Amino acid sequence: MLDLANLASIAMQSVLPSLYAATASDVRGGTFFGPTGSFEHRGAPGIVRLPERALDANIARALWEVSEQLTQVHFPFLSDRHSV
Repeated sequence: MLDLANLASIAMQSVLPSLYAATASDVRGGTFFGPTGSFEHRGAPGIVRLPERALDANIARALWEVSEQLTQVHFPFLSDRHSV
């Protein structure tokens, strides 16, 4: 049986890194926030390692192109650039 209280708790916990990144006064650009516990799946929000694939320009370009196709929204000043 689905425990709605537990599900709500998980949802509330999962938003904490984004809230911290958006509101904390000590946040600097270029930092990546997430849960700081085991395997970065649980725990208090804090600075965590940015996954290498998040910096991959080819993956970023492919994601952008798929997003444009699915939404049928085109931003030529962004998607026509040769680097991300």
